[in-house]
Amino acid sequence: HWWSVPIQVGLMVLLAIGSYRRIETPYRKWEWSPLRWKTIGIGLMLPVSAASLLIGYLKIEPFSLFLGSKSRLIATGTFSLTAPYSLKNKDGQWTWKGDKCVLSDNSQVGKQIRVEDCTIGDFEQADKRILILGDSFSTAFTHAFDKSIEKRNYAVTITSSWGASPVKEIPNKEIPNKGFWDKANDFYWNTTVPVLVKQLRAGDTVFLINDMSGFSPIKQSSRNTKHLQMLESGLVRFSNELKSKGIALAVLNGNPFAREAKCNAQSATRQWYSPFGDQNCKIPDRETTLERRRELDVVLSRISISNQIRIVDLLGIFCPLEKCTYYSTNGLMLYRDEFSHPSVEAAILSGDEIIRQLADPNESGKPH
Repeated sequence: HWWSVPIQVGLMVLLAIGSYRRIETPYRKWEWSPLRWKTIGIGLMLPVSAASLLIGYLKIEPFSLFLGSKSRLIATGTFSLTAPYSLKNKDGQWTWKGDKCVLSDNSQVGKQIRVEDCTIGDFEQADKRILILGDSFSTAFTHAFDKSIEKRNYAVTITSSWGASPVKEIPNKEIPNKGFWDKANDFYWNTTVPVLVKQLRAGDTVFLINDMSGFSPIKQSSRNTKHLQMLESGLVRFSNELKSKGIALAVLNGNPFAREAKCNAQSATRQWYSPFGDQNCKIPDRETTLERRRELDVVLSRISISNQIRIVDLLGIFCPLEKCTYYSTNGLMLYRDEFSHPSVEAAILSGDEIIRQLADPNESGKPH
């Protein structure tokens, strides 16, 4: 803040004067030895020793000279998106096997993603199955379905292709910075997805979870209009294919534009020395988010009305107030990295709302 600059400058000047008068000058003039060369040698040895000790100290975990609060998320960073996850209850234990459920780059074209490796819950005996498809954001919600698996006898299969297009009609190379996943994207949509869908039955749901921010730029353009048209035609096509088999299609709507702040979980953590918050971790507010998302909302709403696609909107969780922040109303960090992948805590917080919005009206009598 502008008003803190004079205070900071004043403190720096006072500390510099104190250091110069009480530390630097006395030690520089101190005769460490009657022999001048020994005094010079000691003077050189002390800072080298101090620097070595400091470097060694900082490399010993968990020691740190940082006096602020550290992020206490269950998992942080993009590598956590493929960490295996196990759910155990009275009926058994199921493990989502992380890397085995993901196409991470073009070298993995041909890789088989198996239902048995990627399902939490009893796939064969489940009352309902949910197949999750998408880019890296899909794996961020691995922890969101525990209650529905335990209490509703759901089975949730979670798969991903990094940088995947939300529908196969949009070429991967059309998405900014995602062209190097183009072959994996094609393989995912043309081979992997059909194999997985074939194992579903009437009454099941396919849930598309992707980073949708690319469809809501700050300024609309003919390029984005083209992408929205591709998205609409792709969702209509996919919905019709699934409806012919009695399978529902759901789409996760766009979340707040946290990626634009480029803040990781630690840099966004509230600190005692920054009582007014980190001014570098600003996210567009709710009104701005809804305005930017308007064209995407129009497309999804139109498809929802004509094709019975369910839209899952989590804006109420990720931006419950007028100001969107990195925190939920109960103080949980919502993002695990600078790419705005939801945290495990946010996924768990979203679980009930996701299932509520996915549920058939006929299921309303079932326990939550």
